[in-house]
Amino acid sequence: DKKEIHIVGLYIDYTDKNFKKELESLKKSREKRNEKIAARFCEMGIPVSYDEMKKIVDTSLDKLLDNRVTDYKNKCENLSYKDVLRNPENYKNRNAYWFGEIVQVVSKSSYSSIFRIDVDCEKLHYSVGYLCTDTIYVVYYGSESFIEDDMVSMWGTMDGTQTYTSVLGSQITIPKFQAKYMELK
Repeated sequence: DKKEIHIVGLYIDYTDKNFKKELESLKKSREKRNEKIAARFCEMGIPVSYDEMKKIVDTSLDKLLDNRVTDYKNKCENLSYKDVLRNPENYKNRNAYWFGEIVQVVSKSSYSSIFRIDVDCEKLHYSVGYLCTDTIYVVYYGSESFIEDDMVSMWGTMDGTQTYTSVLGSQITIPKFQAKYMELK
């Protein structure tokens, strides 16, 4: 009895070099399998080459991931910072897009980072750069390295608020955002 097992991986860093290497190995083994399938079709009197099969059905995982990423990003919307801060529960689990400047790297590991990022940015006309005013708390699962002063685009999900204690000892509450994708701008 042959059985199939399907495993779902959550928070997989698909940009990791080892993951990509393993994925490439799996792709090559599938290509060899598909070449054998095409040869068997020919043996059965169905003239089809492997290249023709690839044209008919393109199962490239890279294309699939690119399409999923693009679809996800297109579903994210620009939100009003003040509305999100005023009514955070109305926006919880809502897909959002933010653009901003990293003002603090709160913590960083090999698989995740937490940032405070100023959003609501205006392009400066009299000099190079942006003026960003309102701060969100961002949790990001990924191996890309971002540092303070980086300008980033982010797509993800709103997650209520985060309260922290400032250097002067006051409690500050800001919107919390789970970034699924982040890109350096």
